[in-house]
Amino acid sequence: MLFDRAAQIVEQGGVTWKDAFHFLYATWENADAIVTTDSDLIKAGAKFGHTYPIVMKPSAVRGKAMRTPEFYKDMFSTS
Repeated sequence: MLFDRAAQIVEQGGVTWKDAFHFLYATWENADAIVTTDSDLIKAGAKFGHTYPIVMKPSAVRGKAMRTPEFYKDMFSTS
């Protein structure tokens, strides 16, 4: 089932197998977003619209995370 669903994602979006597994896992875990610096994955996310979790750069998340200080600290703290 896992590989069949990933194959469907590859076919639907013309994405790589690696990216298909990212979308699949994020969907199964009910993620709101995939945060990545992988430009190919970001482009792939734009192809799907609202079918799968959105794909965002860390910089896009940073501004939103500032509204929740604890989350911001956990996500972006360098210490």
